[in-house]
Amino acid sequence: MKKIFALVIAIALTLALAVPALADGEDAAVFGTELNLVANDPTVEYDEWDVPYNVWNVIPADTKLNVGDTVTLALSYTVPAAVEGYSERMLSSIEYLTSVEGIDGLTLVEAQGCPGKMQCDYEHGYCMPIPGEYSNVAVEGNVCTVMAELDSDVTVILRGTLTAETVVGSTSVTIGQYRFPAQFSLGTVDKSEANGLPAYNMHRSDFDLVQKRAVEVRADETGSYAIFAGLNNHYYRVVANDSAIEAFIPVDEDFADNGEAVADEERVATLTSIVDEYKDFFGFTYTQTEFTDATFIGDGTHDTFELSFTLGGNGEPAPSAEPSSEPTPNPNPVPATGAVSIAVAGIISMVGGAAALLNRKRK
Repeated sequence: MKKIFALVIAIALTLALAVPALADGEDAAVFGTELNLVANDPTVEYDEWDVPYNVWNVIPADTKLNVGDTVTLALSYTVPAAVEGYSERMLSSIEYLTSVEGIDGLTLVEAQGCPGKMQCDYEHGYCMPIPGEYSNVAVEGNVCTVMAELDSDVTVILRGTLTAETVVGSTSVTIGQYRFPAQFSLGTVDKSEANGLPAYNMHRSDFDLVQKRAVEVRADETGSYAIFAGLNNHYYRVVANDSAIEAFIPVDEDFADNGEAVADEERVATLTSIVDEYKDFFGFTYTQTEFTDATFIGDGTHDTFELSFTLGGNGEPAPSAEPSSEPTPNPNPVPATGAVSIAVAGIISMVGGAAALLNRKRK
């Protein structure tokens, strides 16, 4: 059998991308997703402002690749500005989870259309981009997670070394995959009134938008609670103070030593009470009639669509699965990723205006 790898999948549903809303929520879930094998070296082109950008060229079907070769994959999708069949709240978190077998050392090369990750110095009042890092993309092991945003056209470039003649993988697209808190940004807030309810607006010039996929709530011997949030593959401790971030406070190497873990069955009430107590430090643009536990913990009404692909082998693409009828548990191989760059009124948007950060790699 020849060791020939070819593009064998181009999963593109019929999406009327020219119009702002799609006709069918089931079709919308895939968003024209494609996973392509591309050349390792891109073509450099220039935009109208003479800024260079990479064009990744799909490898033709007769390209011969061998075990040990370096290969490059391109995950691409287009999410429209609105999607019928889903609430704004569900659309506040669209997760792409792509895993591959047969490639070792999967790394992120670039993510076109994704917001860059920022590092902010709140003491001196400025933020700087971190080269090569993105706020809504994370790669760990053989898994790439992207938190997609509405009205976005994205291409994520991944690279690794072939360890098998056939590369098998899958991409799951989950609409409504979130846990407390959904989206929030680190920065300061202004309190205002909206529709007779408390609302908080973020200063977009001073924040680092992140998506939190895991949270640890711990209680110390005094009965006080602390939130340890996994963000962008690091742990951060959310610390309340009077009005804004004053300093970056280190997180202990083993955060688990900071008090006792709060049991899962107690978490909802605990998180609600924490946010109620610290509401001046978390920004909300959520206009439901009341502030409830369901604001933070999903009610299980999310849809997951599975897309399978094969590179090499017999060249036959695997069929796409129908959306799951039951809530699909998050495999959570990347406990903390970057976030959707989105701040839409009517979607939870939490501003950790009282957060102190120190990066620590999550094991």
